[in-house]
Amino acid sequence: MHQHATYDMLGDMSSAISGSGEPLRTDYRQIEHAGVQSLPAQRTQSESEKLPKWFIITIDTEGDRACPFFGNRWGPLTGRYCSVLHVIPELRALWNRFSIKPVYLASVEVLSSAACVEILKEEQQAGAEVGTHLHIGDAFPCNVREEREYLERITGVYEQAFRSSPHSYRAGRYGMNDGTLATLGRLGYRVDTSVTPNVDWSPQGGPDYTTYPAKPYWVGDILEVPVTILGPRRWWPFKGWTRHRWLRPSVATASQLEAIVDNACDAGLPVLNMTFHAMELVPGASPYVRTFIGTHFYLLRLETVIAHIMARGFEPITLSRLHSLWAQHGVRTKRATVGG
Repeated sequence: MHQHATYDMLGDMSSAISGSGEPLRTDYRQIEHAGVQSLPAQRTQSESEKLPKWFIITIDTEGDRACPFFGNRWGPLTGRYCSVLHVIPELRALWNRFSIKPVYLASVEVLSSAACVEILKEEQQAGAEVGTHLHIGDAFPCNVREEREYLERITGVYEQAFRSSPHSYRAGRYGMNDGTLATLGRLGYRVDTSVTPNVDWSPQGGPDYTTYPAKPYWVGDILEVPVTILGPRRWWPFKGWTRHRWLRPSVATASQLEAIVDNACDAGLPVLNMTFHAMELVPGASPYVRTFIGTHFYLLRLETVIAHIMARGFEPITLSRLHSLWAQHGVRTKRATVGG
C-alpha cells in the first residue's frame, strides 16, 4: 500500500479544509437472479459467470454538514463545500494510481454552486461521471407527492450547469419506487443506483429491499445497479442498516472490506458498487470521521480495499459505461415491468 501517498493527501486536505471556514410494486420475481444469500453454492457455468468483473465507486456529493462530536447523528447543511472543493481534488491522485473512474452523484446545492461545478467538470475531463442525487429534506423522496417536480428541477439544474443531460441517479436515503424509475426514464436517465439489497428501510417509512437482487438488472430501459451489501454481520448487537455488510469504508474495517469483496466474488457477483459520501472525509461533517486522524485511517481503508479489488481482477468503470456493457453481455437478464 502506498502509505506515503496517503499521508501526503492527508496533509494537503487538512490544510485546505482548515482554511474554509413509497412501497415498490415492481414484480421482482421476474428477475433472473436473486440476492447473494440465495445464490447456490455450486452452479454450472452460467452467463453471469462468463461476464467480466466490473468495479464502480459511487460517491454521494453534497454540501458539508455540521455533525455533533458525540452521537451518531447527521447535522444540518452548513453552506460550505470543503468536501467538493478540497476533498475531491485531493482524491484524484488515488484515482489515477488505480485508474478509478468515480461517479459523483451531486445534490442540487452542489450543482447550483459554480465553484463546485468547475471541480466536477475537471473530474469529468479526467474520466469521472457526474450524476444527480435528490434529497427532499429528511423525507424519502419516493414518499413525496411532488417527487417528479423535484426530479425535473435537479435535472434542469444539471443541464444548465454542464450543458448535457445526466444519465445516473441515486435517491437520497435510498428512497425510490417504480414512480421514480418511470420519471427517470422520461427524463433520459439510464442508470439508478438507489437499491440497497438486504436492507429494510420500512421502519423509517422507506422501501424494503430485503429480497432485491444484488447484481444489476433491468427495469424497463433503466439499469438498476444495487450498492454492494451482503447479509448481516455475526454477533452484531445493533439493529438497522449497519448490521449488514456494506462495501463502504465508513462502516467497516479494511479487513472486513476485503472479506466482503472475497465473499462477493465467491457468490459470483460480476459488479462491485462501493459507496460513500465525499463529506465523510471532512472531520465533523459526518458521523464517521471526527478528526484528521480519522480522515487518515479512512483513506488507508479506502486505498487498501481498492488495491484488493483490483488484485481480484475487477475493471474500474462508470455507471453509464456499465449500462452499455450490460446491454452487450447481459442480454438474457430478464426485465421487470415498471408499475404506476
